[in-house]
Amino acid sequence: MKPTALLRSRLLPLLGFAALHSLAVAATPAVTRQDLLNAVIDPARSVASIAIKRVTLQPHSPTGLHLHPCPVIGVVMEGEILFQLEGGPRQILRAGDAVHEPANARVLHFDNIGDRPAILTACYLLAPDQHELIRLLLQ
Repeated sequence: MKPTALLRSRLLPLLGFAALHSLAVAATPAVTRQDLLNAVIDPARSVASIAIKRVTLQPHSPTGLHLHPCPVIGVVMEGEILFQLEGGPRQILRAGDAVHEPANARVLHFDNIGDRPAILTACYLLAPDQHELIRLLLQ
């Protein structure tokens, strides 16, 4: 067999395999994105900084009536949380669920209803010169 024919007989199948492999890899994205939450923030509100906190709620503990003077976006990392804004429905949030607490909305419930600590990663969207994250309210 001529060297050129030998090269073609061995190289062409390898190139074909490489091309098919490239197509298969291209069809499987390396990064996927899943919607957890789409929230509208007041367009007139200026966000100058973001504070990200890990919030741990002990088992069977309510947070009490409160509000946040800034919008808060959070994701439950562990546990179960009963969540309710004033005028809104009660919701059970579990690991992987996202939540939006609008600025100055009264939060009636953000209570750990489980037997283990509940952990939330909370992102506070702060206006210029704003430092207050939470305001506890009398019931």
